Amino acid sequence: MRWLLDYVWIYLATAAAVVGLLRWRRVLRGVRRGWRRVSGYRAVIVAVPVLVSLALSAWMGRERDPMPGVHDEFSYLLGADTFARGRLANPPHPMWEHFETIHVLQRPTYASKYPPGQALALALGQVLGKPIVGAWLGVALAAGTVGWMLRAFVPARWALLGGVLTAIHPQMLEWGQVYWGGGMAALGGALVVGAAGRLVQCRSRRPPVTCGAMLGAGLAILANTRPYEGLVVAAVVLVLALLWSRDRARMIRAAALPAGAVLAASFAWMAYYDFRTTGNPFTLPYTLHEAAYGSVPLFAWEPPREIPLYRNQRLWAFWAQWVFDEFAARRLSAAGLLYDARLRLETLRQHLFPMGWTALPLLMLPLMHLRNPRMRAIEIGFLAFVAASALCTYFSAAYWAPATGLGVLVYVQCVRYVAALRVKVRASGRRLAAGQGLMAIMLVALAMMSASWKREYARIVRYPTWRDERATRLAELEERPGEHLVIVRYPPGYSVHAEWVYNDAEIDGARVVFAHDLGHARNRPLLEYFADRRAWLLMPGSSEGLKPYPSIATPTAASRPATER
Repeated sequence: MRWLLDYVWIYLATAAAVVGLLRWRRVLRGVRRGWRRVSGYRAVIVAVPVLVSLALSAWMGRERDPMPGVHDEFSYLLGADTFARGRLANPPHPMWEHFETIHVLQRPTYASKYPPGQALALALGQVLGKPIVGAWLGVALAAGTVGWMLRAFVPARWALLGGVLTAIHPQMLEWGQVYWGGGMAALGGALVVGAAGRLVQCRSRRPPVTCGAMLGAGLAILANTRPYEGLVVAAVVLVLALLWSRDRARMIRAAALPAGAVLAASFAWMAYYDFRTTGNPFTLPYTLHEAAYGSVPLFAWEPPREIPLYRNQRLWAFWAQWVFDEFAARRLSAAGLLYDARLRLETLRQHLFPMGWTALPLLMLPLMHLRNPRMRAIEIGFLAFVAASALCTYFSAAYWAPATGLGVLVYVQCVRYVAALRVKVRASGRRLAAGQGLMAIMLVALAMMSASWKREYARIVRYPTWRDERATRLAELEERPGEHLVIVRYPPGYSVHAEWVYNDAEIDGARVVFAHDLGHARNRPLLEYFADRRAWLLMPGSSEGLKPYPSIATPTAASRPATER
């Protein structure tokens, strides 16, 4: 209920702000004129959000690089390390059973299960110095592209405002400080919306080729980041574009060749990537991984799955216990479906409007719905995307990244309606543009919120202590001479979300290698393979911590994993 208090105090603050604005209207007029003059340059609409986003991301990460902790982050970093080494996939390791871990494909190749878009951005960052730079660039380009997209629908000054608001939004900044963020997917969605808007509004007989190329590039990025959600967004946008176009044949002819050329090149590369990763150009790594490890259906229309056999207790605890129990609690009953819907909406509210009062412009949605038929269609399209996303079993705020452009467009249009509000001063009989002043206050407040982003981020994404523990152990071993093999034995009840066994793309070349403890008998070949390394036994979360692995030991029932008992 904390967000309700945000609305209460913002109403009171708004009343006080209106009174103050009556005395500062000349200053506000000067700011407005300057903003219009600056936004008149096309390059500014893209460059300012990009620079603001990069500056904020660099400032947030000035102390140290963010530590990966979510399973997805390690998988994306594996893909980035693979690409940075000039490979599309890695050969399977001879001891691959000890390295089986969550969201990583081990056979027929050692690779990330996820589409390659985000990993390619992180690989670019790794080449430039550190992988997180790739996340910064993805978020910054997404913010600049949102400004470019908005220019197809709103005046330049509002497009610039929307780009800046996107750049300083805590959700975008969060995506720039984690390795599984949605910056690249947001970039692809904004390209699709902006290119479609320009194709619809172009009145010349030959629309610019760049519009079709941008459309194809956006579709290619969506296919390589979030294929399902990207397909839904693309379908919604293209259907609306065809409905609004006065000359559908001309628009299709103008977009088909450049967009088709870009998509053909992209799909050819994707087929080659799939072939190198899975051995089949038509089988995605994600599909192969789900067939080997998945325990629940991905979509609501799929039949239940049989739980596979897992080769270590950690995989069984994650897929057969936690994932399946979550699915059963949220998707197999009417009460569970209601709970799932409420949880999704609350998660989105926390990520999109971490300070509840920033949602106030959405109160203009009914008015905009009545007065603007095209925005009414966009609202319906956005609701269609929400309904389609609800059919997906898994959920995260990053899954909505392809619809970032649509969401910002609706929000900026609501802000325009707020800015049109007038306040009548009885003493002079004049009406003042109080709404524009309120928008200026909101912009400053959002900037202040972004400056204190670490506090908001700590509330939204809580870093568990095991990340620090893993980073400390890794740094400790890297400072020791020689190479090391760490055999991880998890104590009973240890969190399935705190996974230690993740490695670089080149396992044999890494200074420190993490492996699962599969029992003394099954560990012996691993120890023989890494005979030149110093072997350690790690029990995370326990007082024993890190100690040398015993060279001779008799396994007991308590020391063997559950899969051997």
